[in-house]
Amino acid sequence: MAIDDQNNLSAEALIRQLPNFHDRTLKQDYLNWLANTEPLAKILPQLSDETQALGVVKLAIEVDLRLGARLAGSVKPEFQEQTVGEIAQLEVPSLLKTELLGMTKSTVAVPMLLGALSDEDLWVRGSAAKGLGDIGDPRAIAPLGQALSDGEKWVVRSAVEALGKIGTPAAIGPLGEALDLDNEARWVREMAVEGLGKIGSNEAIGLLGQALEDEERFVREKAVEMLANIGTEAVIPVLRQALYNQVEDSSTSESAAAALGAIGSPAAIEVLREVVSDESHSAHKMATEALVNIGHQVMVEKLQQALSSPDSWVRRSAVEELVKIPIPAAVPALQQALTDPELHIHYTVLETLGKIGSDEASSVLLKTLRSHSDEYICSAAAEVLGTIESSAVVDELIEALSDESEEVRCAVASALGNIGSEESVKVLIATLQQDTDEDVRSSAAEALGNIDSEAGVEALIEALQSDARELVRVYAAEALGNIDSEAAVAALIEAMRHDDEENVRGMAAEGLGKIGSQSAVAALQSALSDPDLWVRNTAAEALNNIGGSQGKARSHFLQFPIDGRAEAVIAALIPVVSEQELYLSWKAIELLENIGTPAAIAALQQAFSNRDLKVRQKAVEALVNIGTPETIEALKQALLDPEISYRAIVEIVDILGEMGTDEAIEVLKIALLNQDYPVQMKAAEALGNIGSNKAVSALLEAISCDNKEVRSMAAEGLAEALIEQAASVSSEEILPSLVAALKDEYEPVRSNAAEALGYISSPEAVSALIAALKDEEPYARRSAANALGKIGSQVAVPALQDALSDPEQLVRSSAVEALGAIGTESVIQPLFSALSNPNYSVHREAAEALGNIGTPAAIEALLQAGLEDNLWHWSVMQVLEEIGDRDLLPRLSDMLLSANSQQILSVLRVIDVIQERCQFYNYTIALACCP
Repeated sequence: MAIDDQNNLSAEALIRQLPNFHDRTLKQDYLNWLANTEPLAKILPQLSDETQALGVVKLAIEVDLRLGARLAGSVKPEFQEQTVGEIAQLEVPSLLKTELLGMTKSTVAVPMLLGALSDEDLWVRGSAAKGLGDIGDPRAIAPLGQALSDGEKWVVRSAVEALGKIGTPAAIGPLGEALDLDNEARWVREMAVEGLGKIGSNEAIGLLGQALEDEERFVREKAVEMLANIGTEAVIPVLRQALYNQVEDSSTSESAAAALGAIGSPAAIEVLREVVSDESHSAHKMATEALVNIGHQVMVEKLQQALSSPDSWVRRSAVEELVKIPIPAAVPALQQALTDPELHIHYTVLETLGKIGSDEASSVLLKTLRSHSDEYICSAAAEVLGTIESSAVVDELIEALSDESEEVRCAVASALGNIGSEESVKVLIATLQQDTDEDVRSSAAEALGNIDSEAGVEALIEALQSDARELVRVYAAEALGNIDSEAAVAALIEAMRHDDEENVRGMAAEGLGKIGSQSAVAALQSALSDPDLWVRNTAAEALNNIGGSQGKARSHFLQFPIDGRAEAVIAALIPVVSEQELYLSWKAIELLENIGTPAAIAALQQAFSNRDLKVRQKAVEALVNIGTPETIEALKQALLDPEISYRAIVEIVDILGEMGTDEAIEVLKIALLNQDYPVQMKAAEALGNIGSNKAVSALLEAISCDNKEVRSMAAEGLAEALIEQAASVSSEEILPSLVAALKDEYEPVRSNAAEALGYISSPEAVSALIAALKDEEPYARRSAANALGKIGSQVAVPALQDALSDPEQLVRSSAVEALGAIGTESVIQPLFSALSNPNYSVHREAAEALGNIGTPAAIEALLQAGLEDNLWHWSVMQVLEEIGDRDLLPRLSDMLLSANSQQILSVLRVIDVIQERCQFYNYTIALACCP
């Protein structure tokens, strides 16, 4: 219970009442609760009575050793000789005492920890270094520097980390020495860099520059990160060094550029500009982005000055940098760039003005449109104005439609179409009807189509029928299709039938497909005989669009009503399925797939008589995509085609499995007997997933056939059916076949049969599976062990215990898993013995199994294993950590007093997790308080 929550006592009030508290009360109600630790640590320095302070610390030690250490270092400094002395006098293992002394964070502990730096136990030396770092006393710097020559890397790492935590200028020298450690200590050098970065002095910055030459990328990147964190002007030359590092490393250069961008000072910007001027530099893009993100007015002003240079190369470079800063402040400079005699840079400038899109940018673009001497630049300005899509520029663009340049008028018409303003329709109609240039009229037609206004339909029909130029008629047909007006259908049909130009006929067919009118079906059917291939293809696409639009309303495995439009399209497409031109046949098949009615399916079935395999496979793909029960007969026919690809057969099997009907099962039986193993596997899997009586009967029939691969797949399919638990066939009907399969000559059959028996979970299968544990093949033995675990019979425990000595690791692992699944007290001793297995997987699974069982005996086995000095001790402790039960705390506390150094660290971690979870230190005290 938290101090504030319990009695709402102030620190002063609590201090006054401490003499009145019974020791038991203080331990139970205050000391034992994690939430009170920091408040108590803040109160203790106010205690002026040494005896009282020492008494609190002693009580804290009785509650929890680490709580005692924490509070021992919280009393007044003059009392700490006594309180820390209590920690130093504890009769506990050396590593635990070192850990506790470090937790005091008291300078009184420093001499003792310095002595521990020379302990023969590497874990004690590492803990001492860590504790010295936590205390932060400068007296430790020199000894920690000497520890850098320790032969154990963990000690060196702890020493470097401690030096970084102390963080005084005196630590810079040893941290610099750590930068020279060999390549295997890369992570130590990273920590040294981090420590130098926290110090941040000029001397430390110099050493960080040295780290930029490290051969390890992670060290270099950490150095850049620390320099960025320091972020002063002093780091800019060093970051520049990183940009031109002799070591080829784009990531370090990019990080340095980003860091300079974050600093953003004029000096940093100057370095970034230097990089931006070199397009080959690895950090060019990042430096450019940094400058853009800064958006600094000074940068724009300098570039604008460069635009007045007599050197064309300087001006061009300035524009290249300027367009990378698309901010409103850059508009005046961009306007100045449009006066440069080198016209090719103007296009990039205009695009940048379009990206900015402000009123000022639009004004510059309009001025360019009206007055630039080059018609192509004027046209580009008009195109960019169209991307801004502002109604404010429409009047200016409409006025520009009278420009003497055809190029400009075309661009203006396109821009008006992109903006899509209704007020521009009238002037575009006039342009379509009256302009003398065919390109301009074509652009006007296209623009009317983009605006999608009924007001333009009549003019577009007139242009389609009477314009002398093919290009105009093509664009008029396209526009009519975009507008999607029934009024245009007759005109498009007429053009598709009678226009002399195939491009016009094709575009008219495409437009009819977009409109989707049923009245166009007959004409499109006729167009399938057009002398031009593109027209025929486009007509097929159009029919696809018309008929397929109906298919969108059909969900998987459902039909939709056939209306006259679909019937007409199907009739039109039947002869095209057998068309010699492959593309047309494919288009017809795609359309029939989209319609997906029984009539369409019948038409697709006719494709199987086509001699072209590609056509037949395309028809299979369409039938699979339709996926209704009406496709089954056609899919069966496809399965019997010896030339149909494996992929197509697998798709057929998958869709039949999804259908799951009796008719589909009959076809899957055919696929099960296919010569290709993957097809057999897919068919068996599909039958198993269906799991009906009929499907199971098919698998039982197959499990005794002559083909060993089919037998194997049938057994696996039965396992699938039993997993799904969809079959109503009783286990008694399946059991004899599977037991017999355990003696099959083919190992995969035996393995799959054993797996299936596990899902039946019948005690009658146990004896046969126990016998299978002696199978000559390890995979069969593993499957038998897995199955016995699923059945969960205690009869199998002795046999599974014997399997723990199997020569194959995979069998031993499965035996452990099976014992864990059985989960009775009888398996605890076998699992305990498995904890000593030299194979990690076996050991880990045994530990997890005991943890899952979770009975007192199982936990006791884990605790006992935790005290043993074996290779996988930490794995056992990890399982105890996952269990995390508060009842473990007393036993774990006892373990600390007899464990070795490596075990102590694991035990402490588990204790931490449990205490954090239950929010108290000592279970015994908490139980007495809140039973």
